[in-house]
Formats: sequence, structure tokens, C-alpha cells
Amino acid sequence: MQLLDALLTDSNPDVRGTAEAYLHEVATTQTRDLSTWLGNRHAWPEEWNRTWDMSSATLRLTPELTRELVEKMHALVDTYRDRATDEDDAETAQVRIHTHAFPLTTE
Repeated sequence: MQLLDALLTDSNPDVRGTAEAYLHEVATTQTRDLSTWLGNRHAWPEEWNRTWDMSSATLRLTPELTRELVEKMHALVDTYRDRATDEDDAETAQVRIHTHAFPLTTE
């Protein structure tokens, strides 16, 4: 994220514009991932249909607390990388985790 932060604040407006376009493409890809799951989940076994998640929460946090929360979420996800199961196991699948944390206007 440090590289992206640097690109978003670069003095060259072309660099900043490219970084912004990249962020929008990531958001579009994540939306497409979720939409694909929703459209195809009927084809997955019942176990997968009982364990997926689409949730949201609205909290009132400072930038520092938001950063702490994001770091903790990333750390939690990382703990599951070591628990990855064998690709040959028929009960396993790649699981996509998206996290988003951003301030909202309250007008």
C-alpha cells in the first residue's frame, strides 16, 4: 500500500490519474467477483452455501483506529495462509476475501 500511496500523491498528474484508474479497476473486479459468486452459488455444494459471507459494519473511528483495524484484519487473513489445504483435496476451494475501510460523508 505504501507504493500506491506514493503514486496517489505523486507530483505528476498522469501518475496520480493512472493510480486512481487502477483503484477503480480493483473495485470493479471485486464487485465482479461477488456478483459471479451470487450468480453461481446454486452450483456449489450446500456446505459452501452455508459458510459464505457478505456483511458490512459502520463504525465511528479515527484514522489511527481505522489503520489499526485494517492491519488486524490483514493479520488475521494472513494466519489462514499457513493453514491452506492441499489443492488435491476435493473439499477445498480458493476463497476470496475483500476488505474495504473508508470514511463516509454524513450529509
